[in-house]
Amino acid sequence: MNQVKNSNNTFIKAFYMIISLALLFGIDQITKVLAVRFLSDMSVEIIPNFLYLDLLYNKGAAFGILQNQTAFFCITTILICLILELIYFRTPSNKRFLFIKIDIILIIAGAIGNLYDRIKYGYVVDFISTIFGSYHFPTFNVADIYVTLGVIFLMFLILFYYSEDELNILISIKKKSNNENNNDSH
Repeated sequence: MNQVKNSNNTFIKAFYMIISLALLFGIDQITKVLAVRFLSDMSVEIIPNFLYLDLLYNKGAAFGILQNQTAFFCITTILICLILELIYFRTPSNKRFLFIKIDIILIIAGAIGNLYDRIKYGYVVDFISTIFGSYHFPTFNVADIYVTLGVIFLMFLILFYYSEDELNILISIKKKSNNENNNDSH
């Protein structure tokens, strides 16, 4: 009975993850296609002196660092996604852990969106530009928003929401006992 429940639970988690990732990835890629199509020779001011749409092909990481390190970014991204996926599937299926699942999906979706660009084009399409007074924040994209929000919310959950025992469940490499599996609910 526990085997059936566990496999159903894993299937449901996988289903939600795949659907969520596909939706978020699609939104990211559509915005990038639109940016390339409509912003190739123009910048659009959305909020005066603050928010602009301005196309940039980024061969580096956040803030333009590590230019032309595509192989490094691809390997690192894949490893991080695999670790997050492992944590996602180890996460108990009760409402208390819903937020961490959402954060993991956001981070993976953003990572996959930029990984796809790096593999397909050799660069990431960025197009959202902000200015704070005299400071011009580096140009970013929707995938970057996913990663940033996911990491910020994840840090909040780790620091203020989950207990140490709850966090140990997520990072423990030992197999859950049958008693713990029976306590998981959909």
